[in-house]
Amino acid sequence: MGVTLGANEVARKSGFDSSDRRVIHKIQPTNRSCGQTCLAMILGIPVGDVFVALKRTRGTNGRDIRRFLTSRGRTSHVEQPYRGVLPSVAIVNVQFPTQGHWIVWANRRFYDPGCADPTYSVRRGRIRSFIEVT
Repeated sequence: MGVTLGANEVARKSGFDSSDRRVIHKIQPTNRSCGQTCLAMILGIPVGDVFVALKRTRGTNGRDIRRFLTSRGRTSHVEQPYRGVLPSVAIVNVQFPTQGHWIVWANRRFYDPGCADPTYSVRRGRIRSFIEVT
């Protein structure tokens, strides 16, 4: 079970690595394509490339995300329960009452593919887990 912290508190408690790449915020092109869009943001590639590689445009789980990162030469760690601190770069699972949602944490801020407000999901949902990306 995750701990609910406000976006500012998460930013204050989490580490920052100056080697983090610049992340360009992208809005998910279809409903339920948040995982694919997070992968595109982290890797700096078009979302369409992720759709083709995963052979789907909807619904991803932690295993899909880790496998894709590995196929692109990035190291990822098993999805871990959230305990109030995030690593430098992560794909974060936010839980809402009826569904989950993936967002990116990098450069000491959130990037939410579901909307232009980067902290919307963190304010409305609860961080459940994350996949650290190195």
